[in-house]
Amino acid sequence: MIPKETDFMNEGWKKPAKILILSLILSFFFFFLFWTFISPFLWVSKIHQDIVRFSFALFFSLSLIFVSLIYMKYAMGICPNCGRKLFFTKDKEGIRCFGCGKFLKIDFQRKKLVL
Repeated sequence: MIPKETDFMNEGWKKPAKILILSLILSFFFFFLFWTFISPFLWVSKIHQDIVRFSFALFFSLSLIFVSLIYMKYAMGICPNCGRKLFFTKDKEGIRCFGCGKFLKIDFQRKKLVL
């Protein structure tokens, strides 16, 4: 009996696009959260535009680093039994498919999912 195998999926241009979009959303969240907490304590009536730009650039760079570090720890593959997409961490040795319930072994050296 030959075990069924499938290769890991290559996301191509979608992976950097997902990282940028998630970073942008997270930076908007941090930006508005930070200014919501800080604005009641500011005594000036007008905030200089350079401060706002710098804070958004700072939040975007922190968000980009944070999202990249998290997203690079994951890989994608297709279940060899049912064909469902699986998203899993790179530190696991196996994963259970939610579609068919089979346990799949993850071979990171060959970049394959083995049934």
